[in-house]
Parts: sequence; C-alpha cells; structure tokens
Amino acid sequence: IKAKQEEGVLKEYLKRNLGSVVVGPKGKLYLIDGHHFARALVESDLDKMYITIVADLSHLEAREFWEKMEHKKWTYLHDLGGPILAPQKLPTKIGLLKDDPYRSLAWFVRKAGGYRDTNTPFSEFAWADYFRLRVKADFSNQETSEQSISKAYSLARSNEASDLPGWVGPKED
Repeated sequence: IKAKQEEGVLKEYLKRNLGSVVVGPKGKLYLIDGHHFARALVESDLDKMYITIVADLSHLEAREFWEKMEHKKWTYLHDLGGPILAPQKLPTKIGLLKDDPYRSLAWFVRKAGGYRDTNTPFSEFAWADYFRLRVKADFSNQETSEQSISKAYSLARSNEASDLPGWVGPKED
C-alpha cells in the first residue's frame, strides 16, 4: 500500500512539473523548457515526463522550423556561454546535456531572492552568462559554494545588472 501511495505522490508531482514541447518536422518533439528537471528524471532512472505542447510546427521544413524557434526564443543555441551553435550540434538526448555550474548558480541566486522569476525565455541562462564573467562558481565544498552564491547575489542586486530579466534592484536593509 505504501509503495502505491508513493507512486501516486510521484505521479502528481510529475504532473505539476510539465516539460514544454514544440512539435517539429517529422513529428519530432523538442523540449523548450524543463531541461534540468528532465535531466534529473533521467539521472533518477525515471524515463517518463508529462509535457504540454506549446506549438505544432511539424508542417515546417527544418530551416523554417529553426528560424521560427529562434524568433519565438524557444531555443538557446549557445554552449555554456560560448559561441552560437548550429541546431544540428544541440544534444539529441537529455542525458547528453552538459552541466553548467553557472546555470546552477543563477538558480540558487533566484531562489534566494536575488532576482525574480520571469516568463522571459532562458532568463537563467542570461544570468549564468552574467555571473560567468564575474564570479568563480565553486561548488567543491559548502563554504566556497556559499561564497559564490553570496557574491553572485550581491551582483544580481547591483545596478550593473539592471538590464537582465527579473532584476529587482539593490536590497534595502
């Protein structure tokens, strides 16, 4: 009975954490939001995820599809803040996504109130790129992890970051 209850709790949790998908040429599904949750599922040996279909672009040819994906900001064609990638260079499986410690740093800073969550696509990637140039993301132990998050939090609340999505301004004491 307990296993059935736990299974039900997991199923409800998965239903609340949908992946956002675009249907592409030949009916192929492209995950546009929920990558990190999907990766966590894969690493937990769970091979299913509930999704919501944001758009059906299956009628488009590949070139038109990628143009539309870029126009709608449904793709992020950068590799850890580096140069722009060709769509064919994107990982084809969730397990092939690279871990970006700066993306994790951005998430921790947002959770701490350093900036607001927004509907701006890939906003945490913009923050990650901002921190990448200014903070050493060191998660090797708790002390250095806390130092990295603290420094990034201060930078997020600075006026220098005012053009980034979700900026909330300096913290008032």
